[in-house]
Amino acid sequence: MAAPSNIERRMQRLWAFVLAAVAVASAAQANLTDAQLCQAHLSARAWNAALVSCSNAIDSGAYEDEALGLLYATRADALAAKTDLEAAIADYGRAIELNPKAAAPRFARGGLHLRRGNADAAITDFREVVRMRPNNVFALFGLGSAYAQAKDWRSAIAPLTDAIERKPDYGVAYRLRAEVYKALGNSAMADADKAAAKRLGVKELSRTTPVALPDEPKPIIEVPPEARASANAPVDTFVLEALAECARANANKDWDQAVATCTRAIDSRQLTGTRLAGAHADRAIAHDEAMRPEQAMADYDMALKLSPGNAVFLANRAVSLAKDGHVDRAMADFQAAITRKPAFGYAYAMRGLTHLAAGNTALAKADMRKAYDLGERHPVLVEKMQALGLQTP
Repeated sequence: MAAPSNIERRMQRLWAFVLAAVAVASAAQANLTDAQLCQAHLSARAWNAALVSCSNAIDSGAYEDEALGLLYATRADALAAKTDLEAAIADYGRAIELNPKAAAPRFARGGLHLRRGNADAAITDFREVVRMRPNNVFALFGLGSAYAQAKDWRSAIAPLTDAIERKPDYGVAYRLRAEVYKALGNSAMADADKAAAKRLGVKELSRTTPVALPDEPKPIIEVPPEARASANAPVDTFVLEALAECARANANKDWDQAVATCTRAIDSRQLTGTRLAGAHADRAIAHDEAMRPEQAMADYDMALKLSPGNAVFLANRAVSLAKDGHVDRAMADFQAAITRKPAFGYAYAMRGLTHLAAGNTALAKADMRKAYDLGERHPVLVEKMQALGLQTP
């Protein structure tokens, strides 16, 4: 293994892209329940905060049937956004069991099956969504995409054609149908569809589908009285605003502002539990990026004391340790994060990059491949994999 000083220099290049992994969203009211925060955090794209709130609501036992199904679906949306695809698929499955008439979770699960290359499962999901929403062009496109991935070219034609008839400006559908016609040997139809797609501004094929049915409004979770009574302790609005500003400052790489606003929230003494842990974790990221490793480590330690075994906090502390040259301690944290959350692609990716910086190429390849298979697609990961000769289809 290379000396820590060499590792530290190499880490500075590898981890320039690391951003905040824990964000705390602002809420319109100070006494929202976990169920309400679950949806509010998701809307604010604060994925980790959404996971915490959704899990708390699910575990509370206060919700059942459709409301519980919606909580699982919302948590699945956050998991999918973090590319934890296996866990997201499992949560969508639970949502479907609890609310079989809901098309949105089945549609989203079909899209994840496509991303994982499981065409048969995607076909099953999209067929059912089309049965439930026969005029939805996105469901039709999803079914056509699934058939195309399975190389069942003839079956792909009908849903793609239906989608185009219902949405004549659907350029991606034209582009995919062009590929289908090409596979069937019909070059004239393929050229015509490719030209139509180009006129509509689509030059390259994308087989991705939306993660939610765009024309289906998101239902709101009804909060039962017993859940409202057990909500988090009230927090003044200015404290929640400070948390939100801290997250925004981290995203904008304004590290001093992030430290100041997180400190304001922490010093209010109104935060407890997961909220306080998230504030310390956010401040740790800012300290780390501002090259203040001791302060960062103190905040990570406090976050993990408040939220023991939190896989995201462990992985982020591991990154900080690796950047500071403490590779053995970083590896211990990476392993703890993966043990806690076996399908945590981010942890595998960062551990792989740590192995690479330390000169352990074989271990780096194994972790990078695992991260990629779990859905991680960060450009730096893909670049390093390709440089090592690993396939990234």
